[in-house]
Order: sequence, then structure tokens, then C-alpha cells
Amino acid sequence: MPNTYPSPTALPTPTVTSGASIQVCGINPTRAGLYVFNPSSANTLWIAPLGTTAAVAGVGCIAIQPLQGQMFGPPGTPPWTNGMNAIFSAGSGNICLLEYSY
Repeated sequence: MPNTYPSPTALPTPTVTSGASIQVCGINPTRAGLYVFNPSSANTLWIAPLGTTAAVAGVGCIAIQPLQGQMFGPPGTPPWTNGMNAIFSAGSGNICLLEYSY
């Protein structure tokens, strides 16, 4: 079933901290891609797919530098339907997730 909202859709996210890895979005089989933006001006965001604990410099984790973003899914990779875990290198704050649907 197609999404009734124009793509992309902003996803609500919990506050990400440096204390523990948390799930920031779930699995969505109709998702084409996911854009993750780190609005922090000082702290690196570390993200990992569900099933992998997000950790600073952790295996399977990707760093998103302050005020930078990363696209998961087309055009460079297959659709990203998996969820994400996240942790900050220090401090805490919100992140921005934009979901692209078919």
C-alpha cells in the first residue's frame, strides 16, 4: 500500500544520549530510504542497524559528524527497510530522520 503522505516524512525520534544505545526508528518494509541528520554542533552521532548495538567507534557503526547527514538507500545502495539504533559520542539531543517511501 503506498504512503498517503508525500515523501519524505519526518519521523519522531527519542532523545539520543551518550549513555546507551537506543532505537530511533523501526523496520518499515515500504521504506525506500532513510536520511539521518546530526544537528549537534559538537557531538558525533553513531548509528547502527537494528540488531547491532550503537557504540562510539563500534563494529558495524557509522559516524555522522556534527551538522552532517547520511542517506541510507537509493541511489547508492538498495532500499533501507531496517530500523536504526543510535548513540552520541558525548552529551545528548535530538536527531533528524527523514523517511522516503515508495
